[in-house]
Amino acid sequence: METIYVGLDMAKDTFDAYWPDQAHAALTNDETGWQKLQTLLPPQAHCILEYTGVYSLGLASFLHQQGIPVSVINPLSLNHYGAMQLRRAKTDAADARLLSAYGQQMRPPLWQPQPTHSQQIRQLFALLNQFNKQYRSLDNFAQQQQRQVVKTDLVDAGLTTMLTQLQTQIDKLETELRRLVEQHHGDLFERLQTIPGIGPKTAMLLIGLTQGFAGFATAKQLIAYVGLAPRIHQSGKSINRPARICKMGTARVRKAIYMATWSAMRFNAPAKALYERLLQKGKAKRQALMAVANKLLKQAFAIAKSGRSFEKDYNRTAERPTKFSLPNA
Repeated sequence: METIYVGLDMAKDTFDAYWPDQAHAALTNDETGWQKLQTLLPPQAHCILEYTGVYSLGLASFLHQQGIPVSVINPLSLNHYGAMQLRRAKTDAADARLLSAYGQQMRPPLWQPQPTHSQQIRQLFALLNQFNKQYRSLDNFAQQQQRQVVKTDLVDAGLTTMLTQLQTQIDKLETELRRLVEQHHGDLFERLQTIPGIGPKTAMLLIGLTQGFAGFATAKQLIAYVGLAPRIHQSGKSINRPARICKMGTARVRKAIYMATWSAMRFNAPAKALYERLLQKGKAKRQALMAVANKLLKQAFAIAKSGRSFEKDYNRTAERPTKFSLPNA
C-alpha cells in the first residue's frame, strides 16, 4: 500500500492532523487526543511533525511506542519548503497540510527517541542555564545594592539568601551532570579534556548537547549544528559581503567553544599555528578566532570518532597537526 503522509501541527494544548482528502482539527495534545488520533489514522500512515520542543515530544514518543512511523523535522526546513510553495495562508490547518505535502515530497527519515540519559542531561543543562542567568542577574543587582547610600536590611538578607540557594542548586546540577556524563560517556569525557583549551565543563556541554557526537557523520555537520559554519554572500561583481558565521545552531555550545579558543591559542599548538598564520595573511582577529573555534570542533570530532586522545593524534611541537585517518566503520 502507498504510504499516506499525515501532517500534525502541534500547539501547547491542541494539534491539527491532515492527510489527503481528510482533516481532523483541534485534537487535544494529551493522551486522550493521541489515542483518538491513533483510531483515525489509516494503516499506512506516516506522521510528520515539526519540532516544537516538549509540545511535540509527547506525541512523537507515543506514536513511536505504538509502532507508527513518525518523522520530526526542523522548523527551518518547513519554512523554506513553504516559501518554495509560495504559500499565503498561515493557520494551524494550513501548516498541517503543508507538513503532509512535505512528507510526500521529501520522504524524511524516521525519528528515533533519545536515550533516557541523554534527555536527562539536556534537561539538567536547560535548568542549569536558567539558574546561571538568575544568579548573574541577582549578583549584578547585589553589587549595585552595595553602593546604595541608604541600606535596607531586608533587601540585603533576601539577596544573600537567594544567591546562596541558587549556588547550592547550581552545584547540585553540575554534580549530577558530571555523574551522568561519566557514567555513560566516561572515556569520551576524559579524551576530550586532553585537547588543550577544552576543560571539564566544555567537554560535558559538547557531550550532553550532541548526544556524545552521535548522528554526525562529518565535522562539517557538527560545525553547522553548533552554528559556526561560515555564511558566504556573493553574487556577480556587485555583491561580495564579508563572510560571517551562520548562527543557526546551539548558542550555549558556540559560546563555550568561543571562550575555549582563548586558552587554545596559548596551549594548543595546531590552533595557535592556525591563528598566527591567518593573522599573517591579513585576516581580522575575529575571523582568526572563529577559525580556531572551528579547529577545536574538528579536533573534538576526530577524537570522538577515532577513539584516541589528543596526545596520540597530534604532534604538539609541530606547526601543523599530524594527519590521521578515522578507523573504518
